[in-house]
Amino acid sequence: MKFITNYKELEGGNEDKSLLDHCNVDPINNKDNLLSYLSNNEYLEGIRTSHIYDYVSGSRTTITNKTYCDGEYFWTEEEKYHFDKYNLELEADFIKKVTGSQK
Repeated sequence: MKFITNYKELEGGNEDKSLLDHCNVDPINNKDNLLSYLSNNEYLEGIRTSHIYDYVSGSRTTITNKTYCDGEYFWTEEEKYHFDKYNLELEADFIKKVTGSQK
């Protein structure tokens, strides 16, 4: 299974790569399409008993963390939240899969 991000703060992430260095990146083409894909309940796998932590503001939200999988990629509500709110940079191969283009 592939992850849509690779940051130490998030599940399965690279300990040398921080989410904080990859937020508010360049404007994202097809952001609405990507958010729609990430929100598709067809890919919903489970609901965790935890809430999303906002790593940028340093605060816990009241949003329940969910897990998603499309058969190739795995992601959480936490990744979707940071992408939506802070333009968190997603893996280029995932973006290409969903939109047919890079970024």
